[in-house]
Amino acid sequence: MGEGTTMQGFYMVLLGADKPPYNKLYDYKTGKWIGKSTALWRAFWFYIVVYDKLKAGPVSYNFAADVWAKHREAFSKGNVAMDVGGSWEWGEGWGVKGIAPLKPCKDKCDGNAACYTACEANYVGFAKMPGWDGGKSGEPTFVTISGGQGE
Repeated sequence: MGEGTTMQGFYMVLLGADKPPYNKLYDYKTGKWIGKSTALWRAFWFYIVVYDKLKAGPVSYNFAADVWAKHREAFSKGNVAMDVGGSWEWGEGWGVKGIAPLKPCKDKCDGNAACYTACEANYVGFAKMPGWDGGKSGEPTFVTISGGQGE
């Protein structure tokens, strides 16, 4: 999935796994890569829990020839419960003109974007990516990352 693998597939989890500056892969002060940290352990543990312990998603989707299309199709059919992505997901993915529009909305709305968008609200919701603050603030923290097309 190109840069999407690192950004949405791993780095978002890493950013949320500890507070700055401990949630990074590179230490700019020392000029060294971080190969061992609590945040890395937590990020890898997240995937162990999702794929091995909970069996929340089939690992095989990650090895498809076109991972984006396979995942969006699975999401559209309700076979994947969560998608970590960005605002582009709707248009490219399950939106009315996307790779895999939501079947119940596609069938009901026959290409009418307003109808489709209203229908989709019954199936798809959005949430912020949780972060880690060590419980000190008493308030939840959230993480985000942006970039693009650096493949």
